[in-house]
Amino acid sequence: MQEAGRLVQLWGWGAAAPLDPVGLLVLLSWASCGHPARAQESVSPILNMKLDSRTKTLSWNYRRNVTEQECKIDTPPDDSTSKTPQVNGNDTYFCEFPNSVLHRGANLTLNVHSEGAAFQEVLVFHNSGPEGSGAVNFSCFIYDLRFLNCSWSPGPAAPPDVRYHLYWWASSHDPEVECARYIVDPAGTRVGCHLDDLGDPKTTDYFFLVNGTSNRTAVRFLDFTPFRAKLMEKYRPPANVTTAFNGSHHVVRWDDPETRFDVASHMLCYQLDIRRQGSSYKRDPVFQRGSDGNQYVLPGSAVTAGDTVRARVKHVYGNIWSAWSRAVDFNRPEPDPAGALAGLVVPAVTAAAALVGVLMFVCKRFSLRRRLFPRVPRVRMQRAGSFPPDLERTRPPAGPMAFVWITLFLTPTSGLLRPDQDPSPPIQNVRMEPESQRLTWDLHGNVSGIECSQSLEYNVTARKNQYCQFPVLPSCGSKNYTVFVTGGQPFSTSIGYPEPEGNPGAAAQNLTCWVHDVDFLTCRWAVGSAAPRDVQYHLHVGEARTSEGRECPGYTADERGTHVRCRFDDLSGFSNGLYRFRVRGTSRASGIPCSEMFEQLSRIERLSPPNITGWCNKTYSLLEWEMSSRFSWKFTYELEIQQGAGPADLVQVQDFETFYGMPNPGTYTVRIRARGYFTGIVSEWSAPKNFVCDPEEEGARLRVRLTASLTALGPLLALGLLVLICRKYSLMRKIFPPIPHMKDPLSDSLQNKLMIWEAGRDPREECPVAEVQVVGET
Repeated sequence: MQEAGRLVQLWGWGAAAPLDPVGLLVLLSWASCGHPARAQESVSPILNMKLDSRTKTLSWNYRRNVTEQECKIDTPPDDSTSKTPQVNGNDTYFCEFPNSVLHRGANLTLNVHSEGAAFQEVLVFHNSGPEGSGAVNFSCFIYDLRFLNCSWSPGPAAPPDVRYHLYWWASSHDPEVECARYIVDPAGTRVGCHLDDLGDPKTTDYFFLVNGTSNRTAVRFLDFTPFRAKLMEKYRPPANVTTAFNGSHHVVRWDDPETRFDVASHMLCYQLDIRRQGSSYKRDPVFQRGSDGNQYVLPGSAVTAGDTVRARVKHVYGNIWSAWSRAVDFNRPEPDPAGALAGLVVPAVTAAAALVGVLMFVCKRFSLRRRLFPRVPRVRMQRAGSFPPDLERTRPPAGPMAFVWITLFLTPTSGLLRPDQDPSPPIQNVRMEPESQRLTWDLHGNVSGIECSQSLEYNVTARKNQYCQFPVLPSCGSKNYTVFVTGGQPFSTSIGYPEPEGNPGAAAQNLTCWVHDVDFLTCRWAVGSAAPRDVQYHLHVGEARTSEGRECPGYTADERGTHVRCRFDDLSGFSNGLYRFRVRGTSRASGIPCSEMFEQLSRIERLSPPNITGWCNKTYSLLEWEMSSRFSWKFTYELEIQQGAGPADLVQVQDFETFYGMPNPGTYTVRIRARGYFTGIVSEWSAPKNFVCDPEEEGARLRVRLTASLTALGPLLALGLLVLICRKYSLMRKIFPPIPHMKDPLSDSLQNKLMIWEAGRDPREECPVAEVQVVGET
């Protein structure tokens, strides 16, 4: 407790105190009254429980041995985090919670078993000061390879004389460093910090804390989970952006930016912005991964004179974009006047020839020549003699009516029609078809291109200028869908979908979901500020394209019985597709709008640390581990190897291997954490494991095992050898020769004689008897 008090004085952080010790002592005294031995057993074995708020480390000692132990931290509204305690060289036990935040307060619980009894100690941590006095809107980024800028805003309830202090460090073992160059607002309040030199890029995480002081009141501090260094960097713009025209297409090329940390090309994301000079028209942004090559190709017809392109870049898992590069004009070859004139002559001649051919065909087909120039009837020969001779062959000249007919024939019909002064809009009756997830309309007239947008978030190109296909449609909260013409006369129209219902303030607020412990899914939300007293919420989870899904099997309710939390204990039926999380509300008083979110399960998974094992011999040590995740399969790993009292070594395992070998380091402690390759999500550190790989001790153990093995195998080997020798040299017959039997007289076909074998007579020779024959009687 003195340590907690010291931290309060130094940092201005909250105090930590055991929970109700008086009541606990009274209860223990009553239970053990008159039984001194039982009273000793009932005293908690936990001593000196305290919290180091900066490193977020809970430490304590034991007065006697314990058999089971677990420490846990609760930091509402986040879930509880449990750890297995560790022990250092002076028999002090501790638990580290680097990914927890303390500025909202925390409860730290230690559960142990000793001599058959269970004990629990609770440490309550408070962040002293009025709510809203601490800094808000904190952000940090690295730029120009070695500079760091952090910024924040004063809290809404901060006192006028508040003075904020920024501390940062790169490891829990490093001391904290205060900002040396603050940035102040017009009122003189510190609202930012600038660091001129971060040194060599050796770290993977940064830790920050913003503390505050005032002469009027205490000021709350603001702490964070570790900042991943690679995701903090604001890159320089892409270098050497150029354009080239190959006769049919434009090719845009650029180079990777220089970065502080080693970042592979496939981990970079680029955005191209193509603009038309002097026009408000803006193309869809072009996004491209570095793995696709640093070039983009577009047709020559898509670019006009004066169009420009610029680019910017960010880490694929980060949110900090670089500044835009300098805008570059698209290069097109200068037109040749002589070539252009020659190009016009050929089409003109071709068109004239085609027109003459058409006229000749029409005249011949419909006898247009006779109609335009009718023949003058001749006088019949019988009557011809009564007229003057020169009248027989006279014909009236083609009058002006012929030219009138030709003019009417060659004049386009559209030139004779009066244009419509108020044409109807080209797109009418815009509507959403939820079943097919299409935005469709009625098209009047001819347009060259149509696009649609959803609340100006992203654009979709229409298919055959008849409809736009959206991947998913919202069912909660109205979105604005706009249809606009991209070629020809500008035109746009929009609708809202779906129709809003009920009071939006009654819907569930702040819906959040996450996967944890491999097979569990938890969601939580807050009751709407305008929700009636009898409101009840129900959560459904299903694939994004479906309207329904699985309802939550287990709810947690608040003090008035309203569901505010849900947990799925089995995710065997879920895949890594896009899911819709929807909370619907019901009430007798009024309709309750729904709330929803869309997310891939791998993107919201809180990874469990790998399970690490290892072995070692006289010269080598090998670590192996297993990673469990239902929705991610590719990981990188980080090992923290501690030898002796020096600083721990951090080892990056980048090639997706699940083992790591090293020369025999003697006695060491190791822990591991995993990072999702595609998501960038980092697991907690695993519980430390201690390995004793002393060469002499290992050799002694080897000799003992070898001696024990030989002792057990010796008799068996001797017996096997004896059996082998006996079989090889017929030793059994020599040691135990067979006793000859008396011959059977009935079976003797040669002579009916009996021969007696005298066993007591010594043999006359050492060689065995091959044949015995009776030669006479005595």
